[in-house]
Amino acid sequence: MATIDLRNFQNSDGFVLHFGGRPNEVDTYTFANALVAFSDAFREINSQVNTSQTIELRLEALGPGSFRGKVKGVPKSIVDALKFAGNVAILPLLMSFIYDHYIDDDTFEIEVNDEYVIITQGGDRTIIPRDAYEASQNLPSPERVHEQMNRAIDAVEDAPSVQSFGIAINLNDDEPVIDLGEQEWANIRSNRTAAVSDPKQRVEQEEVTLSIIKVIFSKTRRKWEFVWRGVKVSAYVDDPVFLADLMSGQQKVGNGDAVRAVLDIGQEWDENDKVWLNTSYAISKVIEYIPMEQRRLFDEEP
Repeated sequence: MATIDLRNFQNSDGFVLHFGGRPNEVDTYTFANALVAFSDAFREINSQVNTSQTIELRLEALGPGSFRGKVKGVPKSIVDALKFAGNVAILPLLMSFIYDHYIDDDTFEIEVNDEYVIITQGGDRTIIPRDAYEASQNLPSPERVHEQMNRAIDAVEDAPSVQSFGIAINLNDDEPVIDLGEQEWANIRSNRTAAVSDPKQRVEQEEVTLSIIKVIFSKTRRKWEFVWRGVKVSAYVDDPVFLADLMSGQQKVGNGDAVRAVLDIGQEWDENDKVWLNTSYAISKVIEYIPMEQRRLFDEEP
């Protein structure tokens, strides 16, 4: 029986994203996009429990066949570094969240005492501080974590070489602490559906052409600015392949360029006026990138 004790875990200790499947066959984009999405789930939880602190996750090392990547949380300033040890550790909280939302109850047992929680699954035990366990059940916006976990699923589900993904503590550990397979992927999907099923909220998708007026280069999720139908809109860019090309330098961007893309339009029902109002925008897929020079072949400037 293996025991993983996370009572003294610190964000700076790092953790390992593990891919289960056929060695040496993980596509670079699959690995990078899943790593980014999973790390964003980690950061999202941190932003909800450590409201005055931010964490930057850095890739520290790769395991055999690029099947494992270790990331560490680091504070974003010297001031943060002085406070960092007092922050709530996020990995125990994330693991509690995963057990609570994505893993079937009948596959594990939970023992709770005053100071810590023991999760036993398949003969292995994971010890988690009780405050982390309770915090995972009281996140103010769990749907945002579900969204990031869904992005991780998007990255791996079409890769036949990947059969599961999860968390390990060290690069040389034989098995991950948590391993999420296809059944858990379905649970992640269903949690996202439940989170967005508010009858007064919906997401409409539309294929559109957007002119770029402001590009944001950032490892975190930031809004770009566009013009759509003559109106300025701010939208997240959530296409993992496009972002991977952008960060690797394979895709050059500039003001005045345009994208043909699938735009996810978040809407809320206005009870007073009896209409749906647009509240948010996000690009879920970039279909075509259109440089300014190509646009000028079809559009005349005034």
